[in-house]
Amino acid sequence: ELAGRKYSEERKQKLARTRWGSMVVPIELKSDISRAPFHFGNSRTEETEKKIKARGQIADYATRIMQRQHRLFLFMIVICKREARFLRWDRSGAIVTDAFDFVKNPEPLHTFFYRLSKMTREQHGYDPTVVPADADEIALMESYKDKLPQDEYLRKCLNDAMERGWPIQKVMMRQEDVVSVESWCAAANKADTTGSTPPDTSQASSACGESSPGSSSDAGVSDPGPHVSKDACLASASPPRCFLVGKPCATSDSPTGRGTNGYVAYDLATGRLVFLKGAWRARTANSEIKVYEDLWKAGVRCIATPICGGNVVGSDGEVQQTVTQKYLTDIPVRIHCRLVVEEIGRPLEDYEGGEDLVGALLCALIAHQDAWEKARVLHRDISAKNILLHIDSKTASDGSNTIAFLNDWDLCRYEKELGSATQYGRSGTWQFMSALLLKFPGLTPHRVSDDLESFVHVLNWFCLRFHRHDHPTAALQQRVLSLYDVSEKDKTSKESIGGATKLNLMNSGVPAASLDEDGPLKTLLEELAVLCKRHYSGIDTKALQAKFSGRPSKKTLRVASKRLVIPGVVQPTHDGVACALPSGQDVPQRQESEVFSSHTLVVIAFADALQEDAWADDKTDDQFANFKVGTTKGQSTLSTGTSSHSGSKRKPEETEDIAETSSAKKF
Repeated sequence: ELAGRKYSEERKQKLARTRWGSMVVPIELKSDISRAPFHFGNSRTEETEKKIKARGQIADYATRIMQRQHRLFLFMIVICKREARFLRWDRSGAIVTDAFDFVKNPEPLHTFFYRLSKMTREQHGYDPTVVPADADEIALMESYKDKLPQDEYLRKCLNDAMERGWPIQKVMMRQEDVVSVESWCAAANKADTTGSTPPDTSQASSACGESSPGSSSDAGVSDPGPHVSKDACLASASPPRCFLVGKPCATSDSPTGRGTNGYVAYDLATGRLVFLKGAWRARTANSEIKVYEDLWKAGVRCIATPICGGNVVGSDGEVQQTVTQKYLTDIPVRIHCRLVVEEIGRPLEDYEGGEDLVGALLCALIAHQDAWEKARVLHRDISAKNILLHIDSKTASDGSNTIAFLNDWDLCRYEKELGSATQYGRSGTWQFMSALLLKFPGLTPHRVSDDLESFVHVLNWFCLRFHRHDHPTAALQQRVLSLYDVSEKDKTSKESIGGATKLNLMNSGVPAASLDEDGPLKTLLEELAVLCKRHYSGIDTKALQAKFSGRPSKKTLRVASKRLVIPGVVQPTHDGVACALPSGQDVPQRQESEVFSSHTLVVIAFADALQEDAWADDKTDDQFANFKVGTTKGQSTLSTGTSSHSGSKRKPEETEDIAETSSAKKF
């Protein structure tokens, strides 16, 4: 019968497909109580693997809807036999009602649907600052393709953004959020010339809900969050700055946490493509646009160029934020924020050869060094995804050629925020975190040396993936798994630990990637391995191990990740771990050599390698592509890159830094 009907091509595209982009309230039906995500009926069944998977299933539904819709929150109904529960999802978690028998008492269900029919889109959970683009606006975005060559990278980005089935939306940002890098630099230069200090922007930032380093909002305040008056942020005669977005090029695969989405966007004001990132930062985290302001004022090189950014203010004049934390303990308030930058970076994996890889890493090292030495900002998430290639190389103010930039400063910390006496936290991408942070969580603060070690791991990781070495496929997969992916729960603290193989490697003075061919790249790997060995020779790891093994169980531990820990299959995102330490005098001090106490030796090693002339076209096909199920090639970026394969996203373990994995498989 179906075959005999004449369906249009558009109709065929919709057959047997779940339209996540059109779903308002998902309803999950379960006929088996043992397979329901929560308890139903009179008997409280045991917590089973089936129930855990069922909760993962409804979390996946919420994720898919949030990926395709610009949502602040989401309602859901779960029904098992004759009972139902209502759920409300936002980026801090899900609120679940008690089960009720809708046969005996249908009123709650009737009332819910009646009120749902009377509610506005904003009351349904849709973001009022995002509206459908009109036909003329979409035509402008479409016409921009004609200005780009067929093989142009930006054309591919635009085609992906306008993929069929993804409606074009208009994101509206306040004129108050538009920034000027030139003004920042001019203000900094004027301060240098006159000898005066730049104006304090902390009060202005706080007026619009931004937190400044060291402010009370960074001190773990538990109130619902900042409120913004209409007079402060909405009473403006200026029209909003508008950007058109379609399919995200990067998105989170978790319904909770930062919920970062990245878009190649069309700027209606300039008629150019830009990169727009939306996220839900913890209230105690630094505002990324404020960090960029400080970096630019300090003259930090090799970073992105912001256009606008800040907290998102709703139609009620208040900053958009989560509410789940009002009902769950130890859950941070999350604030909706956006950032728009000029650069649409290529993923680092697109480098052409070893020389380009080393050059890109050197650019990122320069940015990291400048940020620390000039602005006292530590990035804390050096990874394969956060170092991006410029589409076209840029000439810096000092005349140097910049081919890459260091991105994603949302987990950074200012120097005065590092090393709390009672709480240390891990932040970063699991594969590239230092051995110490992986193996001894909570015993050592995140330092410059940890980020420098991460640069070494990024270089080795790409060499294992794209350069000729002496590891056959099966052995390579096992090596990558043991070095970069293994994670297990500590029986006492219940924290995820790893890094044992990585620590042994750091102490050996041997690089992770043993290349076949001699040359500058192989020499650099060997020199960095020696530096790592010298660095770890000054650290008493035995004392750290003894202290870690003897720590009491931490009652403050909270891991909000919904995923199972299956080493080698999917590395979980670890959300919000508060590390309760013994008293300060009981914490072993990390005595380090001077090797990684500054950037000097690492920068020199990279710069010297680039001075060599014997660079060859040595990049191979992706050697991770043939890995069996159990480890993966990578995942989508959550930054200004647009590739779907590279290093996995970060695994922060601080109450104020809860992140997520992206939509593709996670290493």
